[in-house]
Amino acid sequence: MRQSALLQHGVQVVKEYMQIQHVFPFWKAVEALTPQKIDKDNPDDKLTPAYKIEFGGVMPWDNAKHVRKPVSYGKVWRYTLQSGIYDLTSLSTLLEDKIGAHSEVFDDGRKGSVWISKIIVR
Repeated sequence: MRQSALLQHGVQVVKEYMQIQHVFPFWKAVEALTPQKIDKDNPDDKLTPAYKIEFGGVMPWDNAKHVRKPVSYGKVWRYTLQSGIYDLTSLSTLLEDKIGAHSEVFDDGRKGSVWISKIIVR
């Protein structure tokens, strides 16, 4: 009887492990398609300036105007790069064209933008 209980416990552990293996990829997919806040262009903000940089543009850490901004003692700039920004309406339409619309989703709140990748530079 003890061996049977151990075997059942082992099978249960394997099942739970396999469920976990499916949960994380699903969570990553949900996070990837969840709209994130995009910082608005505001280079004059003293504490948290935000720069819209066009292709081939100058990064803030190479921008003379930004580099001259005073920084409090013991502080350093931390840069967050938001890239892969897409219009949410276009992205939703593309997904629906490829995989079809979900019949139980009635809210058509696909406005704004979403960014796909984020890099933090210290």
